Parts: sequence; C-alpha cells; structure tokens
Amino acid sequence: MMSVYTLTASDGRTQADIHPELGALCSSFRVPYSNAPHGLLDLLYRPENFEALAPSKICGGLPFHFPACGRTAQGFYQAKGQRYPMPIHGFSAQENWQVVSLSQHQILLKLTDTSATHPYFPFQFELRLGYEVHPHQLKIFITIVNHDSQVMPFSMGFHPYFSVPLSEKPNTHICFQALRSIAYTASLSDLAGDRPLQSPMPASLTAEGLNERLSVLGTDTHVSLSLPDYCLLLETGGDPSNPFQYLQLYHDPKEPFFCIEPWAGTPNSLNHPERLLHLEPGKSLSGWLTVACQASA
Repeated sequence: MMSVYTLTASDGRTQADIHPELGALCSSFRVPYSNAPHGLLDLLYRPENFEALAPSKICGGLPFHFPACGRTAQGFYQAKGQRYPMPIHGFSAQENWQVVSLSQHQILLKLTDTSATHPYFPFQFELRLGYEVHPHQLKIFITIVNHDSQVMPFSMGFHPYFSVPLSEKPNTHICFQALRSIAYTASLSDLAGDRPLQSPMPASLTAEGLNERLSVLGTDTHVSLSLPDYCLLLETGGDPSNPFQYLQLYHDPKEPFFCIEPWAGTPNSLNHPERLLHLEPGKSLSGWLTVACQASA
C-alpha cells in the first residue's frame, strides 16, 4: 500500500494529497466550493486508478520534473565526456521521495542521487520539495543542491494538469504576458525558431495555435485560467532569481484537463548548455510556484 499524506489548511477545508512513492506527486488540490459534491472542488485532473499505474504513465496531478523538461532529441545527451539517456521530463517524477518533515498544512520531501539515477544523470545532487496549503492556495517550493565536484547543468519544471470539463474548454480563457513565443520541430524534441505571439489575450483554450505553445516570460510571471465560475491564479519566483522563465501549454482535446507548465528550460536543453541552469559545486538554487483559486468576477 502506497503512502498518501493529506495536508489541510487553517480553514479546515482546503486540502492537498501528496504521494512520496509516486515521484512526490500532488494528486489532488481541493478548495471549498458550494456547487461541488461535498462542497469541495478538486482543481487537479488525474486518471482513474492512477495509483495502480507506473509513475511514468501517470498523466495527471501536479508532478515536478528534473533534470529535463520535455523531450531530449534522440533520447540522449553528453555529460562528463559520456553519452547518457534521458526520458521525457527527466526522472524525478518516477522516484521514491523521502519525507523529511510533516505538519498539518505542510510537507517537505527529499530526493538524492543514487545508483538508480547515475545511469541517467552523472551528478551528485539533492532536491528538496515542499508543499504548503493555505485557504484556497497551494504553494510549492523546490531547492536544488549541487553536491558534485563539477558544475551541474540541469533543467526543471512543474507540470500541473488542471481539471477543465470538455464542455467548458471553449469558454475557459488563459491570460499571460509573453516576451517571445517559440516554435517546435515536428518531433517536439527541439526548437525551430520564433513564432508570433498568441493573440488576442485572454485566449480561449480552444484557440488556434495555443496547444503545445512554448513562451518566454519576463518579470511578470502571473498566469490566470478563468473558468465560468472560478479563476486559477499562478505565479512563480525564486532565489537568487526566478528560474522559471518558460511557459509550456498543453492539452488533449479529448480529455478534461489543461496543463500550464512553468519550466526552467526547453526541450533538448541538455544538448544546448545555453538553455540550461548551471549550479556551482556546493551551491543551491530555489524556486516556487503558487496556485490560488478565487470566484470569477
């Protein structure tokens, strides 16, 4: 039986479920909502019987990805003079995380390099992932520590699957401020140059060109997802600076979800050092994501 930890905010109603053995996945984020069954609205989509699936097959919840975002071209990259494979979105969402501390409204988990990670990523590292629930809000913290003797190149990102009923996708709108928008190659495994910005904003989730859109954000990282009855507000930040400068959008027109993914890199970043974060030995880097829910105006 896999462990699941339920966090509860000070209002006694807002809750989140965390699964250490499923890559520290947040599978559910529930907020008070009078029109929902039992008065609680789950903001995250997850497939039925997801706990029976292999972690790599779970397309739902809110996973954290490291050390890659998206695909790596040909599935391989070079590091420390050798060739290594890299699965889509890296491996952190497939690992068993250790619970470091736990309280009613927060949990801290840890993942370190092991013999299981070295065939994919030849660096010594430590990841600390924290979840906090507050009334109508979920806050996620990530800290990366380089315990290696060499500079560690990597990417990372969040991949929330927000629940959006199929019938409401045309009437659900997203809004954000992008500096650039980038086109993918046909295989979605690398970049093919700039493309026009999404226009107009806010954009319907069914707008042409919105799916599989990668954008570069500026200092304003706010994203809003407005459904008919409520609105989700996302914001990222970091220390010493915000590492999440990319925003990836994805949905399956046949499934009731929409993904808003803050990334710190692009597909195939591991083969393009200029697109990666680089952490000196003994140093750390931190970032965070908040998801808040409020009634639509």
